[in-house]
Amino acid sequence: MYWLYAWNVSIKCPSRHRRERLNILLSEKYFGSFVGSMSITDPRDSFSSSLVRDAHARQTTAEAVQALFGNCVECFGWLPSESVPKFDRALWEMLANSSGLLGLSVPERYGGSDGNLADLAVLFHALGASGAALPLFGHVAVAAQAILAGGSEAQRGEWLPRIARGAIIASDGYCPDLSVRSGRLSGLARNVPHGRFADLLVVSNDHETWLMETADERVEIQRETAADHARPLDRVVFSDAPAAPLDDHVGAGEALHAAGYLALAAEALGGATAAADRILSLQLLKPTDPMMAAVSSARIAVLAAAEPIQPDPVRRRIALHRAKASASAAYLTLAKRLVDACSVDEPAASRHLARAQGFDRIMGPSAWHLGEIARLQAEQPCRPPLEN
Repeated sequence: MYWLYAWNVSIKCPSRHRRERLNILLSEKYFGSFVGSMSITDPRDSFSSSLVRDAHARQTTAEAVQALFGNCVECFGWLPSESVPKFDRALWEMLANSSGLLGLSVPERYGGSDGNLADLAVLFHALGASGAALPLFGHVAVAAQAILAGGSEAQRGEWLPRIARGAIIASDGYCPDLSVRSGRLSGLARNVPHGRFADLLVVSNDHETWLMETADERVEIQRETAADHARPLDRVVFSDAPAAPLDDHVGAGEALHAAGYLALAAEALGGATAAADRILSLQLLKPTDPMMAAVSSARIAVLAAAEPIQPDPVRRRIALHRAKASASAAYLTLAKRLVDACSVDEPAASRHLARAQGFDRIMGPSAWHLGEIARLQAEQPCRPPLEN
């Protein structure tokens, strides 16, 4: 079992029923045996002091999601020899029916748990540590946030409750050459997370964002060979497929990128800490090794990106780019070290490497994010010196 840092984060659930349901998940009775702490840092140095300042509303979300992912039959949900990516539907049903975590960042009026981006970071950190085969990224982090921020009230009312219940699976696809004619879309979206399982796609280019249902005969999902069987990345081809535009493309784009970058960063950090824990358990490195410092640096970057109060939008964008680049690079470094040190019969090592390599294919590689950081920093006006 790969344990998590104690990320104690507030979930604002005004509904008594919904709060009681989450409290059941958090209880010692059900999940006490799964609670643990990472060995590479002081467990007192948790996200609770940085992300949560309302002690009365604090909920140990990390223990809940860790317990759920701990119920996977096998860590990382797949074997390197398998040719068909897996989707843990039993765990998906558990997330949908008993935890409310699929609607973690969806407002309560649409059937969600009314959480925020910090709550999403907790969920995706747990996903990264477990490697569970779940289509959470496109569903929770991207589609839900895009519809919430950019959709009309009718679109929110139609899709957000279904996303929160897990009644559909949503994902996203970027299509730079998107063609629009009379409300119908034509184009190709690459690297669509869990595209083969998706019922609804958020399709966007640099100017528009649309909702498209994949059941239409004019939508073809082409399954690509997956290195990471827990998260296949597929091609979606569509020709004159009916779709509905989101009212606020700018708002949808900002929301899906903020949530997407943070979710991927938190997930990569979870994978990096899991790989680091495995390396330490094999006594391949000491906790003081410089390679281990990459995990701490990534954790600091994710903390900064998850901070809910950041009035400067440019600095927030820089923090999100830095978190994605730092956590992805740290995970890849540690995964390669684990593979180099272990025998070919060590399945966890190859799984970590496959997952770590996939992060550069989703929402930009680390080099692109570092370039965006440099560009944004160059555009920022110089800050005046502090007065004595």
